[in-house]
Amino acid sequence: MLRLKSLLKNELPSSTLQKTADENFEYSLFVTKTCPNCKKAKSLLAKSGINYTEIAVEDEPQLALELDLRQAPSLVISSQNGTKTVSGISNIKRYLEGK
Repeated sequence: MLRLKSLLKNELPSSTLQKTADENFEYSLFVTKTCPNCKKAKSLLAKSGINYTEIAVEDEPQLALELDLRQAPSLVISSQNGTKTVSGISNIKRYLEGK
């Protein structure tokens, strides 16, 4: 988690980091500008009521490389207990259904 928070804080303004008040998780959705599944992921997150930071890989390629993200969409979840990456629309959907 410290690595992710450090990377996010170093690469992004702190005002873009959003937390859910009830669970104290930080969600970052890595997307590409032409990805149709990224639009679906944004819709699923909105329906779930999750606040997240959207990060376009084209705008932050170094951050995506440092986090070893290889697929869009990728949802990076961080908390005090660590980080988790959920990649691909089907996995994001499963994660959200299990919340």
